Amino acid sequence: MYRPPRLRELEALIVESRERFGAHLVPTTAAGVRNLFQVLERGGCVGILPDQDPGEGSGVFAPFFGQRAYSMTLLSRLARKTNAAVFFVYAQRLPRAAGYHLHFVAAHPEIAHADANIATGHLNAGVEACVRTLPEQYQWGYKRFKTRAEGDAEFY
Repeated sequence: MYRPPRLRELEALIVESRERFGAHLVPTTAAGVRNLFQVLERGGCVGILPDQDPGEGSGVFAPFFGQRAYSMTLLSRLARKTNAAVFFVYAQRLPRAAGYHLHFVAAHPEIAHADANIATGHLNAGVEACVRTLPEQYQWGYKRFKTRAEGDAEFY
């Protein structure tokens, strides 16, 4: 799913770089979500960045590195409704600009649980496990905890 950047001048560069190997970006709208379901129902593959703040009304709070993090429920709904296999995929930057090594890790089956809290807990646990393998390469600058649960202190 794709939300245009705040700096419109970067949009063409971002879209081109993300689509250069055959990816197709869909908008962060109901039509985009329908498109994801259709792709999966046809046996296709979709990629989702699961550690992003999903925006109001699109998630639940689940543990992430010991903090409650507002986390998406979309991935779990997609998996449950389409029976799609879910894998965590992350790229390991190799030394001296030698390229990348891709890691594929099967998600826990409960990632598709009907209870959003259980499913999202497994989603975050899977992301955590990937991050723990290469913590120095994770994008720690992203404000993962910007949306706070009622009663939780500001994180930043």
